[in-house]
Amino acid sequence: MNKKLILIGLGNPLEEYKNTPHNAGRNFIDWLASSWQAEKWQKDKKTLTQICFFKKESFEGVLAKPLVFMNDSGKSAKLLKQFYKIPVSHFLVFHDDGDIDLGKFKISYNRGSAGHKGVESIIKNFNSKKFFRCRIGIRPPSSKKQKTEKFVLKNLKPEEKTALYQSFPAIEKELKQTLKIISQELKNQD
Repeated sequence: MNKKLILIGLGNPLEEYKNTPHNAGRNFIDWLASSWQAEKWQKDKKTLTQICFFKKESFEGVLAKPLVFMNDSGKSAKLLKQFYKIPVSHFLVFHDDGDIDLGKFKISYNRGSAGHKGVESIIKNFNSKKFFRCRIGIRPPSSKKQKTEKFVLKNLKPEEKTALYQSFPAIEKELKQTLKIISQELKNQD
């Protein structure tokens, strides 16, 4: 299979972090793999990730979850880029964003990290910010005055987890539009 796209979900790899807001990107990629009936997850030591391959409509590529901690995400992203020989612009990075309300999201391209250490690591390792990002909102209404650091590594309350997962189908729908943009760019390069 020709891996033309890489979708990478940021988070921390240990089980104890699975239900924290900081793992929103990683959890979305897990959800997407199930929704798209992607191949079985496998550890990939050469890229420091867990990967599976997907083919959805006219799109194909790699879903990836770094096996390094959030702040070192750029190591895995750079290794994926080198191994699969994918341009930076064909990466879609999914991550939590404490400035966006829980249940909401924003997709952007060619933007700075806004202080997100995982994204900062990717920008540094790519030496570029010319990739797509999906910023998944994690700020619960009760945390308006709290700093993100205060709640990002606490376990989600059941209602917060429900709100987070209820946003995933909307993210998938918007993702398909983004993939069409990238797909058009790929056709123009052929």
